[in-house]
Amino acid sequence: MPLTSEEIAALVAEMSACLEAARVDAVHQMDEHSVVLTFRSSGSDKRFLLLSTRPRLSRFHFLPERPRAPPEPPAFCGQARRHLEGARVRGVRQVSGDRVLEISFERPAIAGSRRGPISLVLEMIGGRGQLVIVGEGRELLATLHPFRRGSKALAPGDPYRFPEPRAQPPQVKPFASTPWRYLEPDPASPEGCPVALHHALARHYARLEAEQVFRERQTALCASLRREVERRESAIAKVRQDLAQAEGGEDLRRKGDLLKGAMARVRRGMPWIELEDYFDPALATVRVELDPALGPRENVERYFKRYQKSKRAVAFLRERASRLEGEREAAAGLLRAAEAARALEEVLEVEERAKGLVAKRAPARPKGPSQARAAGPRRYASADGFEILVGRNARQNDALTLRLARGNDLFFHVAGSPGAHVVVRSVPGKPPPLETLLDAAQLALYFSIPEHHRNQPGRGAAADVDYTPVKHVRKPRGAKPGLVLLATHKTLRVRLEPERIGRLLASGAPSEG
Repeated sequence: MPLTSEEIAALVAEMSACLEAARVDAVHQMDEHSVVLTFRSSGSDKRFLLLSTRPRLSRFHFLPERPRAPPEPPAFCGQARRHLEGARVRGVRQVSGDRVLEISFERPAIAGSRRGPISLVLEMIGGRGQLVIVGEGRELLATLHPFRRGSKALAPGDPYRFPEPRAQPPQVKPFASTPWRYLEPDPASPEGCPVALHHALARHYARLEAEQVFRERQTALCASLRREVERRESAIAKVRQDLAQAEGGEDLRRKGDLLKGAMARVRRGMPWIELEDYFDPALATVRVELDPALGPRENVERYFKRYQKSKRAVAFLRERASRLEGEREAAAGLLRAAEAARALEEVLEVEERAKGLVAKRAPARPKGPSQARAAGPRRYASADGFEILVGRNARQNDALTLRLARGNDLFFHVAGSPGAHVVVRSVPGKPPPLETLLDAAQLALYFSIPEHHRNQPGRGAAADVDYTPVKHVRKPRGAKPGLVLLATHKTLRVRLEPERIGRLLASGAPSEG
């Protein structure tokens, strides 16, 4: 419920006498919307003036006492303290009878020179209010929120002008005669309190703001938990698809056995061979695909290696599917609790329980480096079940390699070229097999080339990829983000393999995007 222009006029009339020649004793910023000025008038009397730009609740009024402020003051608070603390009030006015408040000040002299007048303007127009500090020449000195006037963005130093007056809708006019009919008397205010309307309004808006904060937090939490449920469901579907494919590995073992018994008939260069399936009671004929570049024994070993990989993948994928299903059920349970909440305390309790399950996300914005930094490293699983992490940009490469990775993890990077840092998480007592090394090298190459080349593996998408334990990676003093040196390394020559890359991308964690 926004203040009407008549209500603003009544508030200004009540506060003008209280702030005559009062001095700004302190400035505190409660949150992103609210600033409190502490005024000291004659003697030791103090007044605490709230200036709020909260959407749909933009307002100003005195508070019975100053609320607790956060320990780290935001940037605007620092600017307001620098410009306003010690300044004396020259006047308070409602601008053009509109929903705009201006408090003008005289700043104290410094080293014998006058610093001149300054104004604090609260605009209570539109969906969200704005609080600005205006200098002697009517230039902007500081703004609480990014500031636009029409289609033009304004910055400190630009000239300030008041918003154009807006006609009050006719349906609001009848309330002017009794602007305070929705307020209850404040029993805490002493009889004859000069700011009784302010204190009554403070109690009224405290209830409205508490309800609004509760609804906003509840809506945001429910939306976040719904995303988590959907992300887990999507990931579970992918894992089940991979699991179904991996569970077909028994066919690889059977073909390997058939091929082993028929090696005398296999010749290098053959693309396939038809064999009688002695595992089938009907002794049907089965076609066994061959790699023409390999000999008979190598083709047999190739089938058995693929079978062993699929066997290991089955255990890994089953464990991952079970974990994701548990997380989905946990998120669904928290969502039900959040939807059933009837008070802010209940929402805060669900938020606390959801920590570690709900991914922290940056506010929605066009995709760019800042969004990538908030997302965390990409996460994949190798064919052998090893976790592989991939940095998204130069700064995150540093964070991944120099802070997140452990000394025995393996570091991968395309030789002599800028690109993604890739880290294979080490498993005690289990050195990464060759297939895991190749998976990591493929990811290092894939995320180090332009996107339009990633799906063209036959057009030069090949490179040398260096790898070494993370403990052999160091960053030179003063080096730009992402640049590191390797004390020792080995090298793999790789060319992009669409099937391998497809499998790795499909194994991405639920947070992948």
